[in-house]
Amino acid sequence: MQRSFFQRALIICGIAFFTVSFQNCESNTSQDIAGTDNQKNNTEALNCPVPWQDGLLVINGKSVVAFQSETVAEGESCQQEDRLCTDGTLSGSFQFAGCQVQPAQAQNCAVPWADGLVVEHGKSVAAFKDLGDGTCDEEVRTCNNSELSGSFSLASCPVVSAGSCKLPDGQDLANGMIQKLKLDNTPFADTDCGDYVEYTCTDAVLTSEKKNLECPDQKSCELPWGGALAHGKTVSAYKNAEAKDGAACEGENKEVRACADGVLSGSFTNKACKPKETAKELECKVHFKGGASAATKVKNKDQCLSYYAQIKANNPKSEIVKLTLDKKEIAIPKEGVKGDYVAYKVVGGKKTKLESKKDITLAQARIACRAQVVKDAGVGYECTFNGLMFERVEEPKAKECKIAFQGGGSIASQQKSEDKCKAYWAEVKKNNPQNEIAKVTFGTKVLYTAVKAEKKECKVTFHSGASSASKVADRKACEAYFAEIKKNNPKQKIRSVTFDGQMVFLDTSDMGILKITITKGSVSNGLGIADITLDAAKKRCDSAIKDNPGAAVTCEFNGKIIKQVKEEVPDSKKVCKVFFAGGGSAATDVKDKAGCEKYHAEIKKNNPQNEISKVTFDGKVIYEKKAEDKKTCKIFFASGASVATDVKDRAACDKNHAEIKKNNPGQTITKVTFAGTVIYEQKPVDNKKVCKVTFKSGASVSSKVETKAKCEAYSKEIKKNNPTQKVQSVTFDGKAL
Repeated sequence: MQRSFFQRALIICGIAFFTVSFQNCESNTSQDIAGTDNQKNNTEALNCPVPWQDGLLVINGKSVVAFQSETVAEGESCQQEDRLCTDGTLSGSFQFAGCQVQPAQAQNCAVPWADGLVVEHGKSVAAFKDLGDGTCDEEVRTCNNSELSGSFSLASCPVVSAGSCKLPDGQDLANGMIQKLKLDNTPFADTDCGDYVEYTCTDAVLTSEKKNLECPDQKSCELPWGGALAHGKTVSAYKNAEAKDGAACEGENKEVRACADGVLSGSFTNKACKPKETAKELECKVHFKGGASAATKVKNKDQCLSYYAQIKANNPKSEIVKLTLDKKEIAIPKEGVKGDYVAYKVVGGKKTKLESKKDITLAQARIACRAQVVKDAGVGYECTFNGLMFERVEEPKAKECKIAFQGGGSIASQQKSEDKCKAYWAEVKKNNPQNEIAKVTFGTKVLYTAVKAEKKECKVTFHSGASSASKVADRKACEAYFAEIKKNNPKQKIRSVTFDGQMVFLDTSDMGILKITITKGSVSNGLGIADITLDAAKKRCDSAIKDNPGAAVTCEFNGKIIKQVKEEVPDSKKVCKVFFAGGGSAATDVKDKAGCEKYHAEIKKNNPQNEISKVTFDGKVIYEKKAEDKKTCKIFFASGASVATDVKDRAACDKNHAEIKKNNPGQTITKVTFAGTVIYEQKPVDNKKVCKVTFKSGASVSSKVETKAKCEAYSKEIKKNNPTQKVQSVTFDGKAL
């Protein structure tokens, strides 16, 4: 896996060179990682290779942190384990050196009344429920990350006007109206061509006539290597014209490009691919004092010297004693290595030379390379020193930019950024003026969703609350539908008419002005709403009371009070509650927020062993411990090595201690600290043994001594001090002397 120089860490633990960051690489664990030589200890034990970096080893008896996957979705956590090296075998199974949490993307919501129609995340749509008596209830349904609030499932109220007809697709067609449908009963748009059926409704009688609209000729596509591809045909294309072998020419290097009315899908630009001829590679090996080494494959001496310069720069504390090329020692320049630097830009798999400099040091080459990378983060980069690559930034991976048309069909292209997808979208729109675009996606992200332009809703609402709706082409057609509904329903009084949500007609004869006054303490706010009915005014008043609990609310309609509630006087004291991370809480009544903060500080002082997770005042959170606020749990071994992990609390540190002890049975743990405080320390071993002198009388004396010789000296001293007593026996650690 290639990383940018911002992500890459070049760390030496002991005297080895590698390009992966490890946790807890400290001075007391400096021998955990070995070089490319599988260096043995005194018992000839083997070191262990790691799965994510060729040539990187873990010293026998040491461990390294590994992760189960490189990335996890938002809301999930990275799973890690310690992999212990035992005589050439690495415990565990996790395969990656690092792990990153990927942010999730909010999803749009599908509506229940039309396949393919969505509501964008954060947006709302009106929905209806048929009450069965010619009236409907209405609610607003809001999209929140693929979840649509509410339950009403109709796009409009199904009150059918007199003389209307039922279409094959289930929709109602108003009297005198015409509707075009495809043969599969889906709408026939103005941009469509081919066979369709034209339906006409006349006094509740539906008639139909099959018709045909001739389709225009389809355009062919120009190929990037010359020539043209006919509409509807496909051709194979390659990302790179050369590959390391025949198999590498296939797979991700190959794609099938299709022509659709002058637009060619895909992005690969080479007609063919052939295996690349490779030059003989030589082993360049840097030998460190102590026996470790680092090696790579090069083509010549200059590249070997360049590799030596990289190793030396990344391992300033390690002494290099020898440099060999193909097992032959070569001289190390005393004045330092200088060479030729070249930077390339990588776009579409093709390298383009950006700049070059001669006779400079590796440090100067790195500065020049990084300056190029900063200029444009949207492409890949490769930088070489004497022909040997020392820096590489991967080219961003392309995603599918897909454009779907209103009449069906779609076209797609691989693009590397959202901006380039938008540019491709603009190009397709320009080249296809006759086709309306329905949807544009970049990968899984929706960039554009069109509201069906062929027809929009014309809605007529009566004073009774019932309504009738129809899909019409424009406002003029909506006005005609309004006139028809009014004619066919002479006894019904019409309240309003809307076209695509915009007001066309509104009857204000029974409407008035609503004034709402909200008072809390010494603060008052007013709200005025004109052209509102009494029923609607009462509902708005109820909402204002609900949204302002405890406040005084007065509602007036045309100057007359229709509802009034008084302000609730709150208690003089409110509850301050302190929650602990391990469970449990403490609470008291306080006068204000400052009193709650003082109580929080007092609880924290008196309970140092309990971590506080949250504090609320009158039900509102005034303090909450951040989830990422973790502390270091560090475990020390008798060998001098140590391992550290960030954990939430002491219980997690104890659990980590038990797990490390279980996974390292051959290691003796001497101490464990949590946030710098010692929570476990091994007691010193008492190496002294009992030396016992027994007299013939049955009496005895004893003392703890370290060695057999000291026991003999102790027995002589006892004999000297007790000349009248005869010694029966002398034992050391239970064994007779």
